Amino acid sequence: MCYNLDHCVTSEEVKVAVKVINTSGTGEINKDEFIKWWSKGADRWKQVKLDEKELKVRQAAATAFKKFDQDLSGAIDAKEFVDFYDNLKARKLTNAKKEDVFEALDSDKNGA
Repeated sequence: MCYNLDHCVTSEEVKVAVKVINTSGTGEINKDEFIKWWSKGADRWKQVKLDEKELKVRQAAATAFKKFDQDLSGAIDAKEFVDFYDNLKARKLTNAKKEDVFEALDSDKNGA
């Protein structure tokens, strides 16, 4: 659909669009959500388009995630998180406490 509207988006941008537009959290964009997003005018595309730097950061994050999601469940469980956190500390990418990093990343607060 975006292509038909003269906007080419990457598969990563489609994921961003669903998260931005789907305010109900169902994973699908309903008519009312689309209309609300569409009514924002030309600025609507800025919400879903990623610049080259952001795209590279997201790709690197996805690669790192896959490395630590050892059971390929699509989530990093507590054991996998320990390995992830230890790697962050070893690479000096964080000074935060393990609990703070976990809380910041556990967006749905389900412990995984």
